[in-house]
Amino acid sequence: MPSQTQLCSAESIADSAPTPHTQRWQVLAILSALMGFASISTDFYLPAMPEMADQLGADAGSVEFTISGFLIGFSLGQLLWGALSDKYGRRIPVAIGLVLFVIGSIGCALSASVQEIILWRILQALGACAGVVLSRAIVRDLYQGARAAQMLSTLIAVMAIAPLLGPILGSQIAAIAGWRAIFWVLVLLGLLALAGLFTLPETLPAERRRTEPLMGAFRRYADLLTHKKIIGYAGAGAFFYSGMYAYIAGTPFAFITYHKVPAEYYGLLFGSGIIGMVITNLINARLAHRFGMNRILAGGTAFAMISGIVLAINSYSDFGGLWGCSCRSWLSFPSQASSSPIRLRVRWPITPNRPARFRRLSAPFNMAAALPGRDWSALLRTVRPGRWAGSSR
Repeated sequence: MPSQTQLCSAESIADSAPTPHTQRWQVLAILSALMGFASISTDFYLPAMPEMADQLGADAGSVEFTISGFLIGFSLGQLLWGALSDKYGRRIPVAIGLVLFVIGSIGCALSASVQEIILWRILQALGACAGVVLSRAIVRDLYQGARAAQMLSTLIAVMAIAPLLGPILGSQIAAIAGWRAIFWVLVLLGLLALAGLFTLPETLPAERRRTEPLMGAFRRYADLLTHKKIIGYAGAGAFFYSGMYAYIAGTPFAFITYHKVPAEYYGLLFGSGIIGMVITNLINARLAHRFGMNRILAGGTAFAMISGIVLAINSYSDFGGLWGCSCRSWLSFPSQASSSPIRLRVRWPITPNRPARFRRLSAPFNMAAALPGRDWSALLRTVRPGRWAGSSR
């Protein structure tokens, strides 16, 4: 699943002394695991959603609400963990987050109903968010200059690969051991990350921590909402995420149940759009220098609109069949990749000293906007039940 961490930039970091090679790889492995939790927590079980619906006696819309639960927890966590880590250091908040992630994953694996899974997913997301948010902060604490840029670029690459591998691996796990095994694998990954975390030192010393009350940090978030341009660009991003998550939540039923795609091949179809996202990220910098950031943002928005129109036509007329349904990921995921960094960068000149706060504020903005997008897909099932509910042809 595409993620907010692709918005980071390493340009503002200055040089520092090198870290031993073996320790760098250790840090990279642990932070990569922390970064990947947001994607794998959802992408792992996407291919198993029809199986979950069958075994729990639930309809497609109810199972899709498990994604909504995750979005709620992740939105809250984006605001919470950054403020806590600035005051109490990095390692304790990340450790607490991993514990919450493990508990939430265990709860999902043992749930007897979709409603239980939704509640546990909120807790799971709240914990997963700590690793995603604070891994960037840990890199900035440990490294500077070219070394920091290298580490952040590698972590961004991990976040681009995770949505590609997640559905592929998840479909194989579900085929072998069932959908509950996916959550047990997440429990294991959370425990391994927690063990690895304690091999790292605390990276934010006491003298660099904020001493102001936590409410002060939340007030600074509120200050950003007074900038009209920030709201405009954040709103554009919110609509992107709303459409994207509506598509992500519906594709398991559209591909597997309606179009009869074997669950083990779902990840390949879903991942084809992620490959386009990776390629777009590689060429995005060149396009921005040549055409300007606002023009790239407009182009990405136009591509997303076209993909939405094609998907709407496909949904009501079956135009293009499976390939018409798949084109949404081929067009919109790359357009999301091209526009997300641009939306962040055009906001920086407004208040250039607070880019990290922009990321913490825009991420929950996007995740919260994804909730009605997912719910719209459930509403459309009442208009076109066969297609949107994923019923058989």
